[in-house]
Amino acid sequence: MLGVAGFGVEAVPRTEFIEVAGARGRVFRVPTSLPRLPVWDALATVVLPSELNWSDPGQKFRLSDCVERARVYEIVLREGGPEDVLRYIDGVLLVDVWSSPD
Repeated sequence: MLGVAGFGVEAVPRTEFIEVAGARGRVFRVPTSLPRLPVWDALATVVLPSELNWSDPGQKFRLSDCVERARVYEIVLREGGPEDVLRYIDGVLLVDVWSSPD
């Protein structure tokens, strides 16, 4: 029935998080796979919650801009938890940010 309507079903691995000990006893929750976002979320304009962007609350970031996206990813990876990673970070674009020269 889905095929007739022009749709398909895709099995996507669930992203889970494991705890990894960091320096000075800090524990990080690391994803077991890189999450993917729908294009409209991956390239949206976002305002991070003040718990994440406490130094500049209310700032808008355009995820379509590589420099602004890199800043959001840095903030989320540094200050956020698993829910924030799943909400704001696209794995393919994260790899792109990491592979870009400074």
